[in-house]
Amino acid sequence: MNGFFPLPGLVSITKHRSTIFALAICLGLVVGVIATLSAKIAMGAAVFIVLFAIVLPDPKRGVYLLAATLPFEQLTSLSQSFSLLRLIMIVIFISWLVKLFQAGGSFAHLRSTHNFSLAIFLAVATLSLTQAQDFYLGIYHLTTFAQLVIFFLVVQEIVEDKETLVTILEIWVVSASLSAMIPLAQMALNFGIRPVGAYGEPGKSGLNIVVLLPLALLMLNLRAGYRRVLYFIAFLLLAGGTIATLSRGPMIVLVLLVLIMAGNRFLNRRTRAALIAVLLIMVLSVPLLSQIDRRISFEYTKKDKASGRFELWSTGENIFYDHWILGVGFGNFRLAYINYAAHDPTIEPGRVVAIVAHNLYIQEAVETGFLGILSFLCFLALLIRHLWLAQKAATANNSRQDALILSMLITSIVGLLLASVSYSTLTMKMPWLLFALASSYATLTLDKSKVLGR
Repeated sequence: MNGFFPLPGLVSITKHRSTIFALAICLGLVVGVIATLSAKIAMGAAVFIVLFAIVLPDPKRGVYLLAATLPFEQLTSLSQSFSLLRLIMIVIFISWLVKLFQAGGSFAHLRSTHNFSLAIFLAVATLSLTQAQDFYLGIYHLTTFAQLVIFFLVVQEIVEDKETLVTILEIWVVSASLSAMIPLAQMALNFGIRPVGAYGEPGKSGLNIVVLLPLALLMLNLRAGYRRVLYFIAFLLLAGGTIATLSRGPMIVLVLLVLIMAGNRFLNRRTRAALIAVLLIMVLSVPLLSQIDRRISFEYTKKDKASGRFELWSTGENIFYDHWILGVGFGNFRLAYINYAAHDPTIEPGRVVAIVAHNLYIQEAVETGFLGILSFLCFLALLIRHLWLAQKAATANNSRQDALILSMLITSIVGLLLASVSYSTLTMKMPWLLFALASSYATLTLDKSKVLGR
């Protein structure tokens, strides 16, 4: 079962673990085919079988693949239904089920208060569908979100040691730094300031890059020799790629993250020098602000002006006040916004195109009401508290490396939450991988602290 080619292990499973495992394998194949029905079925099924053969012996391989592929999500999505990331997530889940049936599981990593709060939020989101204008649209979005929640929980169970987790972070940082070269190349080759990038849209491209910046700084601090040089380059690529997207939100988050990291007491001098380099890059990129003004004046961004965002948020607040208990139904923000905007003379007709609120907190408040946003904020607060307690325990145990890793994971999450003021990030895959890895590392650190008796 430990070999890279899993056929002997596959035969062993089906032979010694009765029909349950064979059914699980067949179920995985069927789900993989169904997930790609509206795309090229043969291609989707072939890719799924290859992924399943690679990941089945060890679900961690699926997380490695996901971390490597995630920064290039749009480039690997041939259509809305054919997504390499979606297939990898399905494969991870099925292979984890096989492992669970084979060896059993304690679900110890899932017994935390933040996971309980997330379950409450999912229940409230489901209950909010009773208020939905389009019930089936709500079911579609809720199913998508439920898949991410399951992925978040499964990854916590799969990643059982710190070495594996750090390796995943390394793969993710390297892949993200390569994706950051796309907006940099577009700017260098004068492709024009338009909504392009590794994600097909500059805001998401910048967001997915800038959140990895603290993790690149972490690797720069942990590694030595030529690897330190490589991570310094990766760090500069991530910072430069964020600026090259010319997206306001990620650039603001970049400045805030640099300021936060500059005050991190666990960083060494070389790492602080890297921060100074980023500050110099930001100062030298000030002339690009004129390009941002040009971009704002483009015809395609008329619906994306800052004033448009404020109008969108103001309308969202009005919707929340009228539906404050359970909201308008999960996934139904756009329908509610159109209904309200149609009767608001202060909103230009051309602005009634919003699909999301461009603000995670307003969108969840509108869609799930007070109960939903309260449970979701409790989840975020308890997750950060979980990491903070683990960092505190690591410091007490004189484990400087654990404390540094946890502090940088917290910084990345804080950067994501700051960026969520301008983006609706709930159904993006990147936050849930970050949440899962952070939660897992904190749990492992706290378990070690208990063993040491502190």
